[in-house]
Amino acid sequence: MCSGLLERVKLSEKLTKEKIELLKKAGYSRNAIELYGNRVNVGIIENADVALAYTGLCGDTTQLYLKINDQNKIEDAKFQYLGCPASAVCGSIVTQIAKRQDTTGGKGDNRGRNFEGAGWFTGR
Repeated sequence: MCSGLLERVKLSEKLTKEKIELLKKAGYSRNAIELYGNRVNVGIIENADVALAYTGLCGDTTQLYLKINDQNKIEDAKFQYLGCPASAVCGSIVTQIAKRQDTTGGKGDNRGRNFEGAGWFTGR
């Protein structure tokens, strides 16, 4: 049932079949489990142009790092988190959306508008 998903999760966060089944039972989609297991964009950007932290009401804490290029576009985005799998998944999605966005309010590539339609939340 989860063997194909297990194969797509890299070794950086080895998810066992039991962990995958637990995440599925908790309501996580296939895509969310892959983001969590593969630790998409988890890390630190040394000499980041922007670094900010947020602690939610639940106590989960996320630190976001952005590298902005000379054209005012976000060149790289990474995050660290201390919290539940949902914090990791949200951090991965936010950093995916942030990459290549224009920081001046101009036109970015607007990829964030397509996440729901692409099955990021629905598991399609």
